[in-house]
Amino acid sequence: MKKEKSNFKKIILLLILMVPLAATPFIIFGLSQKISKDISSIQNELQSILDQRLNKFWTKEELQEELNKKYGNNAINVELIFFNYAQKSFEQKTEKYKFTGNNLNNDETIYTGSIELAHNFKLNKTKNIFEVKTQLQDLLNSPDYTNKSWTKTALEQAIFAANIDDAGGISVEEIKTINTRAFTGGPQSTSWKFTGHGNQSNHWKYTNHITLEHNWNNLEDKTQNIININSQLQDLLNSPDYTNKSWTKTALEQAIVAANIDDAGGISVEEIKTINTRAFTGGPQSTSWKFTGHGNQSNHWKYTNHITLEHNWNNLEDKTQNIININSQLQDLLNSPDYTNKSWTKTALEQAIVAANIDVAGGISVEEIKTINTRAFTGGPQNTTWKFIGHGDQSNHWKYTNHITLEHNWNNLEDKTQNIININSQLQDLLNSPDYTNKSWTKTALEQAIVAANIDDAGGISVEEIKTINTRAFTGGPQNTTWKFIGHGDQSNHWKYTNHITLEHNWNNLEDKTQNIININSQLQDLLNSPDYTNKSWTKTALEQAIVAANIDDAGGISVEEIKTINTRAFTGGPQNTTWKFIGHGDQSNHWKYTNHITLEHNWNNKKDSSENIINIQNILQDILNSEDYKRKSWDKVELEQLLISMNIDVKGGIVIEEGETIKHTSKKRGPHTTTWKFVGNGNINNYFKYNGEIILEHNWNNKWIQ
Repeated sequence: MKKEKSNFKKIILLLILMVPLAATPFIIFGLSQKISKDISSIQNELQSILDQRLNKFWTKEELQEELNKKYGNNAINVELIFFNYAQKSFEQKTEKYKFTGNNLNNDETIYTGSIELAHNFKLNKTKNIFEVKTQLQDLLNSPDYTNKSWTKTALEQAIFAANIDDAGGISVEEIKTINTRAFTGGPQSTSWKFTGHGNQSNHWKYTNHITLEHNWNNLEDKTQNIININSQLQDLLNSPDYTNKSWTKTALEQAIVAANIDDAGGISVEEIKTINTRAFTGGPQSTSWKFTGHGNQSNHWKYTNHITLEHNWNNLEDKTQNIININSQLQDLLNSPDYTNKSWTKTALEQAIVAANIDVAGGISVEEIKTINTRAFTGGPQNTTWKFIGHGDQSNHWKYTNHITLEHNWNNLEDKTQNIININSQLQDLLNSPDYTNKSWTKTALEQAIVAANIDDAGGISVEEIKTINTRAFTGGPQNTTWKFIGHGDQSNHWKYTNHITLEHNWNNLEDKTQNIININSQLQDLLNSPDYTNKSWTKTALEQAIVAANIDDAGGISVEEIKTINTRAFTGGPQNTTWKFIGHGDQSNHWKYTNHITLEHNWNNKKDSSENIINIQNILQDILNSEDYKRKSWDKVELEQLLISMNIDVKGGIVIEEGETIKHTSKKRGPHTTTWKFVGNGNINNYFKYNGEIILEHNWNNKWIQ
């Protein structure tokens, strides 16, 4: 500073001495001279500029621009000469820059010389906790917590156990719990606030906070409607010990417990009424009981609601016998000689029971269960099943109770063949079989088909071709064949049908060259995926015209129909999906190629791509390759990719690096090398990566001095 003041005084003195001798222009020149300063004089100012960024590195271009603003364009040049970017977000990073004065004029001062200064900073690599929203929600919804709420301690430990963050990285706070039912237990909802504590000074991963809900239900209602055990309760009422007497309230409630139907107090009973069906003492009685289930969410009893059942009992002595005791008498009656060739009727059989003194009228009723005809024609062995029901009990004088089923075998012969006209529709359906739409039947094939379709046995129906009519003057086209079907069944055989019927078979032997449109599935899909329609949807007109232009079919041969368009994003723009139905109209009557229809999907995206070309950060990538630590050795692909992430140039997966050829510039073992590196940006409209495209850069290094 003293030297600069001395020089300034000398200049002033020189100007004063020159006043009487020199012209005015020289005085003006003397006054316009700049002050020259060594760049070290502004060391603190330059350091202050570097230290403006506490959490971010400088690029050479950004730092040069800052210097130009403060000291004039290119008055001071800057160069990155060293950097050490530690891998962990909370560790210190260091850049060293060389500042050089260029002796260029600016408004006030010229700077000379150079100085090296360090920039120390920490990168902030913490992420917004919103990025793990799904993981945190899945954790809240863990199966172990569907019926209970989390505690703060358990939830924070679970976050650590799930490797979402280290202990202390995310804390939780219960905001509120909503009980959606008026009583204890039931659907619950708890809001939890998750707070990330990550910053530059620690190793935790997440910052900010997010609130999520945990829905759970601590109510397990296993009560059943008492009607579900209707049969169990009725069986209990009908217990053998109570066929001749009535229940008491106490005895019935104890029996419910003893039968393990429910615990004591779970079901109470109430006697509604008892009906005595006879005017004298003893006889049939009926008591109505109301069973009430007291189970609910607040207790352990099993049943809810109520049901009313009846208990029928008889305190009159019963002398009736089980009808099975007269099984042989009833069977002998069925097999009476008068009924070997015919079946009994209900009336005749019941009258025969009375006539045989088995029981009096009304004591035993009969019911025909089924009759089996073992032959296709009328006449022959028959089998009828009869149910005999005894109606005796304490209230009457009939002898037998319960029921028994017996069989009556008999045989009559009668012709049951049917007129073949009754199966007119079956025979017509057989003629119109899909396999014979394009060709005529033969006599043999048609008779075999009748047997295969179980219409009649072989020989039962024969066929005869009457005539075939060709409705076109040329070969091929609609044809009509008349067939006569003759049934050969009668009393002497087992065939089912008699008489004859004439039916027509319409068929067409014209060759159909149309193809199923599914055969050109890939062509139509390729057309939908045309490059011109990756960012917009087709219209019906445009798509049908494109089919013709692609020579897939002539105009009118294939029509299209838009089924639906799905917008997969809640906001405007983004992935879309349109379903198109392609319908082929070709058949034997026209020249179009395809028939049938097919449905295909067209995926398109009208979202703008915000990624930029990776060439925009070429200088940054080159500076990294040329860093001081790698002037004597080659980079490692993994280290290089990780460094880009740690410098926040892009996130993981945003830039992929490929190592190319390494050229050795000397025949010696050590010396200069050049390695080619390819940087590929994966950004597009479907993701949040910053860069797209690719760039190839060279890294020059020399391992000559490495020991």
